[in-house]
Amino acid sequence: MLFLLVMISTLTYSQNFVKTTPKWYTNPPKERGKIIGVGSGSSADIEVAESKAIMNAKVQLAKQVEPVIRKTYTKIDSVAKGDKIIAEKVTVVTEAVKAELNGSVIVEKAFKRKKGHYTAYVLVKMDVKDMKKSFVEKVRNDEYLAKKLTKKGSSRSLVDDLELD
Repeated sequence: MLFLLVMISTLTYSQNFVKTTPKWYTNPPKERGKIIGVGSGSSADIEVAESKAIMNAKVQLAKQVEPVIRKTYTKIDSVAKGDKIIAEKVTVVTEAVKAELNGSVIVEKAFKRKKGHYTAYVLVKMDVKDMKKSFVEKVRNDEYLAKKLTKKGSSRSLVDDLELD
């Protein structure tokens, strides 16, 4: 039984191997009413490469849905050599984004193999209507935010408009 499962898994991956980077990855399609993200990931393990690619594609989606919080830290290391001071500046940039991606689906997937190392490519798509539903649900489930939006006519109509689309 285990042999059969491994064989099915291998067959699934073997159908998606490519020699060059897919065109849909280098030039993602645009589709009305959809947001699209592409991602890639590399590893000696094909499943890890795929997981990384999916995560990177979903990060692209999330950046289109919610604002990105960016923090920059600068650290200056100084090294003295004799009577000369050598300074090296190091800048670290971190980004964080949190978004609900309910309704996102993997549309394309491809793999490249080179010397036992795998690179996975993934294209993920999400319907804008699903994104709007997720936003409305988030607002309705947050008691404080729901009260604030209900008090203001224009904000309440914004939520109502999102539900009607």
